[in-house]
Amino acid sequence: MIKEIVEKLAERGMKGAAAPVERLEDIKREMDEIYNGGVQTQFTKWWVSVADKYIPDDLGFEPRSVLAVVAFSPKVALRFAYKGKRIDCILPPTYGEAGGGAGGNEAGGEAGGSPKSEPEIISGILGQYGFKSKSTNYVPQKLLAAHCGLGQYGRNNIFYCGEYGSYVKIYTFITDMPCGGDGWGPAARMDACETCDKCVAACPTGAIDPDRRFIDADRCLTALNERDGEFPDWLDKSAHNSLVGCVKCQDCCPMNAKHAGNIARGAEFTESETLELLNCKQGEPIPDEILKKFKSNGVWKHFARLMPRNLAALLDRL
Repeated sequence: MIKEIVEKLAERGMKGAAAPVERLEDIKREMDEIYNGGVQTQFTKWWVSVADKYIPDDLGFEPRSVLAVVAFSPKVALRFAYKGKRIDCILPPTYGEAGGGAGGNEAGGEAGGSPKSEPEIISGILGQYGFKSKSTNYVPQKLLAAHCGLGQYGRNNIFYCGEYGSYVKIYTFITDMPCGGDGWGPAARMDACETCDKCVAACPTGAIDPDRRFIDADRCLTALNERDGEFPDWLDKSAHNSLVGCVKCQDCCPMNAKHAGNIARGAEFTESETLELLNCKQGEPIPDEILKKFKSNGVWKHFARLMPRNLAALLDRL
């Protein structure tokens, strides 16, 4: 039955693998070992702090398995009118989607109805077999997907999945689907990384150390522009390259050669909307119409509220 579900996911361009829910205890122990072993960043601290939320309290069913699903996710260009120009700003893979949803009836929408999102498709497939499920963002999704055999890590600590490279989104579902065995294995680094250091040279903040298993996450540009507050004084303004996150180590990666130019067209913002966004101060709500545009491209509300600062940093480079 799991095989059939994985095949149905594959028909929609997604790769899936399941493991007994008890494997989440292995994930907890591994995160504890990473954190207590000296990798004490804001990221690892957060993952350890939410370990008791891996399985939601309000499931309403007995959890038996955890399903990891990987879907292709291109870069998305949002276009801003500014000082008489139209400027494309990038959302890296994982952060956005073109137009919202997974893409029309082929992606699972009903004829004449709205396209379904990938999480809706996944839960719908499970429901066809009578299984209940609930998505969760609290599980370390890259780590889970790697252990389930869906991909490997790069030297940049980013998850890669076969021909998709790092152009992926990962979804995790707790389900009541029985899962006796699993393909659990080590969360390994790609062999190709052993003779390649392109991402080390490309990193704009020097966060990737070729002699360490983990990057310096607190120095990584992705970490810096996902947080509230001002950018540190040491950060060169030329480092900024995306509305959130960073694409430097992904764009140069040979494993992404097939998709490096794969950029989907996203929402467009008028000059008045661009100025209205730039004038928002940290902590102030984003105007509803602007927020809707970000939401239509899959941008989480948490990241949308950082856009005034991040967009200003990008435009300051011009």
